[in-house]
Amino acid sequence: MLEVTVDQAASGSGGRLLVVDFRRPDARPTLTAAILPHLALTVCRLDPIADLTASGGAADPAELAAAYVERLVAMAQRPDVVAGYCNAGTLALQVARLLAESGRVAPCVLVDPSWPTPATIRAEFAALRVSLGVAPADAATQRCEPTVEAMTRQLRHDLLTMLDEDGAEPDEAEIAAAALLPRYRAWLGFLLASSAHPPEPAADSHVICGRETAAPAAWLPDQWRPTVLDLPSADLLQPGSSAPELIARRITALVNLRGLSS
Repeated sequence: MLEVTVDQAASGSGGRLLVVDFRRPDARPTLTAAILPHLALTVCRLDPIADLTASGGAADPAELAAAYVERLVAMAQRPDVVAGYCNAGTLALQVARLLAESGRVAPCVLVDPSWPTPATIRAEFAALRVSLGVAPADAATQRCEPTVEAMTRQLRHDLLTMLDEDGAEPDEAEIAAAALLPRYRAWLGFLLASSAHPPEPAADSHVICGRETAAPAAWLPDQWRPTVLDLPSADLLQPGSSAPELIARRITALVNLRGLSS
């Protein structure tokens, strides 16, 4: 079984929330950091990219979900609500379904979920390359094979080129690249693995999203009834946005409903 961690981000008296998220390469705030100031719940967090980086293992979503649920049960930390942000939405749905199968049905709140496809992975990869100093036109036209190995090789080249242009010594550049590449590799592997497993809705799914977010192609209209906020997705959790407080209120209401029905 894959070694995973469950981090307790906050201790409260109002119920239990499980957040599935991770820091993206574009440095958007995490869902946990954005909503924590507005919650009085016990909050646990799963970071699949950190766990995959530490293990160096392959990113199989079903194996990850099973390992997390086993860990949660062992810790007696079965949540009242599961929340997933952006690319972690698919994993959050899988965790919620496995919890339901184990006897703990928990609503799943998807915040601005993103469903990786080969096209979106290429776009995110190109954006990452631009952040490493590659010209946008070159990053967009580079037809790197969409495999973890090929994209990691390309990123290593981009990193070493950027560091060389910044005046780093070759040994220093190699050390810096070696420190960054495992997380990039884990992130890309997670996206590719998620794209191979189209998400299925959990028994009780709730979606809060920006105005650009679309449902997975296979979902029926009655499975996709989002609360759409009039904000671009990239701005949803930014400082000054009212969305984190709204999301926290929605989650708290669901937790309270769970308490009334249990």
